[in-house]
Amino acid sequence: MDFALEAELEGAEIIPHLSYEFRNPPKYMRSKRFEVVTRKIAFRAKTPEIKVTIRDWKDEKTPGAPIGGKRLVNFIGVSTYFAE
Repeated sequence: MDFALEAELEGAEIIPHLSYEFRNPPKYMRSKRFEVVTRKIAFRAKTPEIKVTIRDWKDEKTPGAPIGGKRLVNFIGVSTYFAE
C-alpha cells in the first residue's frame, strides 16, 4: 500500500536518531483494507511555539497516493523527552 504522510515542524529541530516509523502490515491485521502506521518524531523546540503541518503529498506538486483516497490521523500527541 502506498503511504505518504509528511509532518513539517516550523520552529523545531528534528532529532533523527530518536525518531522512527513502524508499519503494521495488512497481512497481520483482520482487515486487509488499511495499514496502521505509527510515527514518532523527536524534536527540540527552537521557538516558544511551533507550527505543525501534516500533508499526504510527497511535495507541493506530487500527490502521495491517488487523489480522492482517504486518510485517517487517529491522534497527535506531544510528550516531554529529557535528554541525558
